[in-house]
Order: sequence, then C-alpha cells, then structure tokens
Amino acid sequence: MGAALQLVGGLKIAAASGEWSGPHRAARQAPVQFPGIARVPTFPLHHRAGRAAIVTTDEDLRERLLRRAHGRYELRAFRGVDAFLNELQQEPPRWEHDLWLQQQIVERARRGRPLIPEVLRYWAAHSERLELTTVCVVDDFLCDRSGHEILSELVGWSGRRVLLSNGFDDGETVDAVNSGLIERVIRCGPQGTVERLDAALSVLLASPNERFQRLWADSFNGPQLEALREPLVLRELRTLAEERWVEWIGIGQPFGILGMDSHGVPSWLQLQLASELDTAIGRAMTNGLGKSEVDAVANRRSILDIDFQTEIGHPAAGGAVPAFHLGDKGRLLCAWRAIPAGLAHQERTATGLA
Repeated sequence: MGAALQLVGGLKIAAASGEWSGPHRAARQAPVQFPGIARVPTFPLHHRAGRAAIVTTDEDLRERLLRRAHGRYELRAFRGVDAFLNELQQEPPRWEHDLWLQQQIVERARRGRPLIPEVLRYWAAHSERLELTTVCVVDDFLCDRSGHEILSELVGWSGRRVLLSNGFDDGETVDAVNSGLIERVIRCGPQGTVERLDAALSVLLASPNERFQRLWADSFNGPQLEALREPLVLRELRTLAEERWVEWIGIGQPFGILGMDSHGVPSWLQLQLASELDTAIGRAMTNGLGKSEVDAVANRRSILDIDFQTEIGHPAAGGAVPAFHLGDKGRLLCAWRAIPAGLAHQERTATGLA
C-alpha cells in the first residue's frame, strides 16, 4: 500500500515518504505564449543533463549526496548562502538568452531553414547552456536565515526549488509550496534523508522545462503528439532516449528526435506513425524505390528516411531503412540514423560561428 496522504491547506503530503510537493512555480510567472501550448505531450521534447545546487552546513549530508550524485548528475555544493545566491541570481538573463536562441531556431525553420543543422549548430556553439542550474536545494536549518527567505530571493530564476525541512506542520512552508515558491519539501530525519533528496533530484532533473517544451511542441501536429502521449510509447521512447543520449530535442518535421550522447556524438531517431502507412507506401513508390523496399515499407519492416537525408543535405541518399516498433500494436515505427561527423562543424563555419 502507498504512503498515506494528508491534505493540508490544499497540499498533498506523502507522510510516510517524508516528501511533499505543490504546483510548479512556473504558475506564478506570466506564461510565454506559443502556438500549440495545449498540445504539449508528456514526453520531454527538450531535455539536457541539468545541474543541481545545494546550500547546507551539514557536512555529512553534503558529502553523502555528492557521492550518490557522482556519475549520474552534476551537483554543486555551497557552504555559504551568499555564494549560492550570487551564483543563481546571475542565471535568469542566461536562461532568457538560451530560450531566445532556440526561438530563433524555430523561427528560421518556419522560414524554410532545415531544423537539424540549426540544432547541431546551436549545440556546437553554445556549450554555456550546460552550465545553467536546473534544481536548487536549500537547507532550512541554516543558522542565520530561513530557507523560505533564501528561496524568495531567487527572483526570475527558472529552475525548480527544494527545501530541506524538519516537518510538515510549518504554515509558512505550506503557503510557500501552495504558492509555487517551492517545488518539493524533503523532511530531514535520522534515516533516509539523502536517499529521499537524491530521488527527488533525479526526478526533477529529468522533468522538462515548461517554456522549452511549449516551444518545441509547436513543430508537431496533433496525431504525432497524441502518439507520444500513449503510455507505452512514452515509456519505451523515454527509455531509448535516456539510454543513448544526455541531451535531445524532438522535432515534428521531419518527425523524429535529435540527440547527443555523453561523448558529444549526435544521432537521429526517425519516427513514423503506423497510421500513415499508406502515405509512406505512396512516397516510396513516387521516389523510385525498388519493389523489395516498397514491400518492406508496406510490411512495416522499414520506414523512409527521405526527409532526414534532405535535412542534412543528402536528398539522393534517402530510402527505406530497417525499423523497429514502439507502443501498443506498433503504433510508432522507429529507425536509428547516424549524423555525418563533419556536419555540425560545417554548419558553424558557414555561419561564422566556428
């Protein structure tokens, strides 16, 4: 049986687990309006390995959490509040600049520029995006200031906020969570604190940023987003992405996911809806594919990568490639495609970014 839930001021508390959460803090901000907001799927269309930051005077907790984070996510540990605030208070303009860069990519794509080379160029030229803090943790036991006071000073910061607290009966904490100032509260206790905190950080670091998610959802059509919402597709696709990449962006046209692994090597996962099989067969025939290739497409053993090859400047190389299936009754057909090694560098040179 799961942990018992109590309702305190509209806030759900998982009392047995020592953790509670409220509405995301983005609700406090004026929403950025992009077409397609209502169609945002659960699958993270924009994901990258984020950073976490913690400020605490508990040396043991800090060291144990650093050991658990090692090799899984980047964690910066601060002993002093001033250094912590100084670091994160400098980030809002950098978050806005990163969003603007991606908005420009989408806008250029609307004017006919291929999206895949644009994203590769962005990744190659803007490594500073990886230095942004995604989640912060503040210890409520700091001697001179409360955790609520510290978190309230992070005005305009786009990350998620976690408070280490000693209980659930603090009215100020309940109000802070319900208002969106705090994303999660982790109860400190004699056992399990580090494990609960590590689990919360893992979940929050894997959660998409809502504004970036909305931006990239605009390139998808309704049937594509509906397929990505299917629970089995969502689970299997996310597993594929997390096993192969540390960063990825979903694209609606061509339909697929562009990702990069921990060594900086990009690759493409071509996607096709099973419901579009007749269209795919017709395209295979009109593009001059042989009978065996057309049959492979018709029998769902292959999918077309014509749009992908056109995107990367090799339209003549497009054809039928071996596919595998995801979801209930193979709702989504997929194929891995390699990115030519020199493409990102060529794009940077062509635009003066190299």
